[in-house]
Amino acid sequence: MTPYRFSVESRVGESALVGTPIHSPRTSPPPSSQPFGLREDRESFTSVKEDGCGIAQSFISTHTSLNHFDTNSTAITDDDEPAVDKDETMLQSRNFCSPCQGFGGWKQIKLSGFQLSKSCGDLTLLSKDYPNGLNTATEKLLEMPALEAVVEEKKEDPEIHRASLSRIERLPMEIFDHIIPLLAVDLPTGGCTTRNADLMSCLLTSRRFHEATLTTLYGRITVPHSYIFSKFLGHISQYPALGTLVRRLDFSHFTSVGLGRTKRMNAEIQNLTADTLLKCLELTPHLREFLVQEHLHDDLSEAVIQKVFCGLPVMNAVDFCASSSSSFRRAFESVINPQNLSLPSVFNIRRLSLHECNTLSASVFETLLPRLPYLTHLDVCHTSITESALMSVPKTARLTHLNISKCSRLKGPAVVEFLTTHPAARDTLVYLNLLSDISRYRLLSQKDVEKLLPQLPPTLRALNLNGAKIVGDHVPFLLPLTKHVEELGLGFSELSVADLNALFVPSAPSAPNGNCDVERGPFEEGKNWIPHTVRYLDITGLSEIKAGTLFPTSSCALLETHPLEVLEISEKLQKELRDRNRQGWTVKDLGRRGWYVRQSSKDQSQVNDSGKRAWKMGASWWGMRKIPVACGDVGGLYGHYMFKK
Repeated sequence: MTPYRFSVESRVGESALVGTPIHSPRTSPPPSSQPFGLREDRESFTSVKEDGCGIAQSFISTHTSLNHFDTNSTAITDDDEPAVDKDETMLQSRNFCSPCQGFGGWKQIKLSGFQLSKSCGDLTLLSKDYPNGLNTATEKLLEMPALEAVVEEKKEDPEIHRASLSRIERLPMEIFDHIIPLLAVDLPTGGCTTRNADLMSCLLTSRRFHEATLTTLYGRITVPHSYIFSKFLGHISQYPALGTLVRRLDFSHFTSVGLGRTKRMNAEIQNLTADTLLKCLELTPHLREFLVQEHLHDDLSEAVIQKVFCGLPVMNAVDFCASSSSSFRRAFESVINPQNLSLPSVFNIRRLSLHECNTLSASVFETLLPRLPYLTHLDVCHTSITESALMSVPKTARLTHLNISKCSRLKGPAVVEFLTTHPAARDTLVYLNLLSDISRYRLLSQKDVEKLLPQLPPTLRALNLNGAKIVGDHVPFLLPLTKHVEELGLGFSELSVADLNALFVPSAPSAPNGNCDVERGPFEEGKNWIPHTVRYLDITGLSEIKAGTLFPTSSCALLETHPLEVLEISEKLQKELRDRNRQGWTVKDLGRRGWYVRQSSKDQSQVNDSGKRAWKMGASWWGMRKIPVACGDVGGLYGHYMFKK
């Protein structure tokens, strides 16, 4: 499944290339301290990943273990060899890549005063003649007499050099920027497969490919373990130019669980701490996306948060998913505070997620949100955001994704006023999640629903109204939404089966037996009926929806109407449907959630929809409950909060 890729806007690697070692599995230097239990293959943590080979709502559990360590864009292999002397490792390294000022290409390397046209492959072949590898070979080359004393040095003709390039190497760099990222892999692979083997091959192909690959290789860094982070930090510390290429730091897969260490051991190892994380941020000045989660909340110190919000001017996407420790709360409230004199009046952040950060006080949102004039994505699910904080979002913001589910301090009338009158949300929303837990409170009353539905913009593609007081009288307001919405959540509403039928098929005259013949519906209305676009429908908690009411197509249209392919259902209904085999449909479940999914069509004339949408930012399947702030494949703890919880 081809993932969405993050486009890097600047390419520092164009300046030059010089010798940064790419450590092979036998020569890779370990971090400063040897991890405990390094050679044991222990599962570290289970996360949620979409299965692109299956039907909709197919997920697999990903296990990040020590056998699959990888950094998403570093020239660092995932080995577990004993400690090796750094100087010795440098001498043993045989492959080179890194940007550096003033380098003019492989053929411009001067050794002892003369030019040698030796590529990396030439040097590798040359090393076979010497028992000590390239080190001895290079020494022999250095001992050769200088040619400058005999012949005048000739400058390379750019036209001749261009003529020597292959056809693909002559493509503009902008074309490479679209091709090379397709080889990158966002998520850790299973088994012993190297994640970015294709990129490493491109890196060593030629100067042109090296230049085109370097930005992609270092553009997005995924850190599954502290050991990998230590190797990456050591790499950019030794070669700071590499740090300028980093645009994303992704810790969504990070965990220390299952490594056989106690908290004291992790503190002694010092691989990933508040200090090392701060150092990493200082070495990545062009960082644009910073993605962390609850497994790092104790390492998010005041200095780290200060750096993220105040020290990285091009930062535009931040995610602190489920960070809720007391130390994180104190650090965050200390930085996002009106008394903090270094706090800028305007942030460049466009996408912000504080999903499940339920320990942050309301004052944090009242201080932070007014400083986000360019905001497009806001996820404050299950937080203490208040009505005044929500209304303080600048009028210049243009919200396309908004998640205010389970925010018990918000009241229905204030939410409706914001969504229907505020310039930031009135005309631009694509994803809107208003889910509420009816066992605790109900966000939208019947009157609130009547005011909200007619005012929702036609740009909307995903709408979650679970827990709202929706009754049959609201069907005329819901009907226009079904013509452009692809995800619709009506869980725990008071709609009947007949009300649901009216949303997906036109009204039809009653049959002699009193049932509504839904199969004749489209022919009754003719050209006046506009087909719906709904592919996902949440009917969890609807009292009339049972296995006995879903199957008779003469009374229920849900299983017959297209393009509807996913029904989210309750756990009780899942058990009932498993006992009844319905051809073309199957039950899928993950954690607390379950779906009744239409199986892929075997008819070659029908094209099966992959589920990819630009507004999903990399996700494929339906019903996500967490807003992504960066484009990429779904996985790690973010996948857990999107589809499992």
